Amino acid sequence: MSSKKSHNSDSGKALVLKKLVESLTLEINAIAQYHSFAINCKPVDFRSAKVAELFQHLAADETGDLKIFIEWINNLGGTVDESLPVKMELVTDPVKMLKMAIEMEKGAVRKYREVLKALKTIEEEEFYSEGLFHAIIHIITDEQEHIRKCELLLD
Repeated sequence: MSSKKSHNSDSGKALVLKKLVESLTLEINAIAQYHSFAINCKPVDFRSAKVAELFQHLAADETGDLKIFIEWINNLGGTVDESLPVKMELVTDPVKMLKMAIEMEKGAVRKYREVLKALKTIEEEEFYSEGLFHAIIHIITDEQEHIRKCELLLD
């Protein structure tokens, strides 16, 4: 029984690490895209100036999340592949930027919920971490707030 439990914990841990690395990739892409949005959103009026300011703020927030994911990946004995893909799209329309950001944030929330689900599959108490669980909950809350801020600027 204990070897089965150990095997389940190992596969659960591998799943959690996989989901964390996928989350890290999302954060890297969000940071790059938000910096691009901030640079390419020319402040020709009050709204576009607010959009550019928002994306500077979001890039900083996502950098904080990136650090959390790297820390947890390292704490759990995982590694970060140096060849993580970075995908960016050149966009100059503030409305399109906001719509893209909303979709990116919603995708991140879905991915981070997968991390939570993976955490719940782990049977070995010494691996399961309430700290990681709460960190992910906090990040999800932040991402949902990012969605609200983008939606407010769309109205």
